[in-house]
Amino acid sequence: LKVAGTRCFLAGNIYPGVPLSEVALKTDTRTITVVEVSSFQLERISMFRPDVGIVMNISPDHMDRYNNFQEYAEAKKRLFMNHTGEDIAILNLDDPVLSSWDIPSQRLFFSRSKDADIYMNGDCARLKSGECVFKKDDIKLIGDFFVEDGMAAALGTISLGLNPEFVKKGLSRFKGIPHRMEIVKTNPLIVNNSMCTNPVAFRSSISSMKGALVFMGGRLKNLDPEELAKAAMENAGFVILFGESRNRLAEILEKHGYDKFYVAETLEDGVKKAKELGAESILFSPGGSSHDMFKNFAERGEAFKRLVKEYFNG
Repeated sequence: LKVAGTRCFLAGNIYPGVPLSEVALKTDTRTITVVEVSSFQLERISMFRPDVGIVMNISPDHMDRYNNFQEYAEAKKRLFMNHTGEDIAILNLDDPVLSSWDIPSQRLFFSRSKDADIYMNGDCARLKSGECVFKKDDIKLIGDFFVEDGMAAALGTISLGLNPEFVKKGLSRFKGIPHRMEIVKTNPLIVNNSMCTNPVAFRSSISSMKGALVFMGGRLKNLDPEELAKAAMENAGFVILFGESRNRLAEILEKHGYDKFYVAETLEDGVKKAKELGAESILFSPGGSSHDMFKNFAERGEAFKRLVKEYFNG
């Protein structure tokens, strides 16, 4: 949007967490406001009606708040409760839950493996018209999953009237946001992914850095710790466990005969151990929420970055 010269604001849960109410009075009919909304917030909406609503994927989360996955999914689905056929919903065709949602919106789909309104064809993201909007290499971030973000962003902005050429320009210039696969140091490669707070996000992130030393832990929110452990065993070179779930995760790894891990008493203890081990790549991608030790994921990520600066000399 910025590359196209559009007046726009970023608000909601996404870093840096600017409240929507803070930007509301600055907007007008020419303004586009991009907002990240949580399931918690969607529980309480009555008139909220985005022109374009996007749900990237859905998997069990916040099971310490919801009775089951269906209840959680229904909370997410409320994003479209006030939609009519004039409004647009952008959904992941590869997600069996999202692709089956019966909602009043005009549905547009993105996919990495199927024909959709935008889909990956080799290394190119193509519209139904056949136009190549961007290529994988245009995205300069670690993680194949960012291709899905690019496709969703393309559909969203094009549906609002932007020329597709601005999508390619915007993606190629985008350097990411703090705490989401953020490169903290290049030698050794150290990546801060504190925003990772559930097993599905953990697997996606860790599979993008196979063989790395991985920090795993935090509050599990009644989610299955076996999923975290399995992803770690399949992808990590070594695991540092921290936070309130560290001992539970250690027991599961031991049960499966996996011994390439260290139980850190504090985050600082874990960073010191990582330095001692001399790993070529380090991924801080906890898989659990930050609320066992920190106010939020941003505070946790900043703490990690401070420790990296201290122990890895900047």
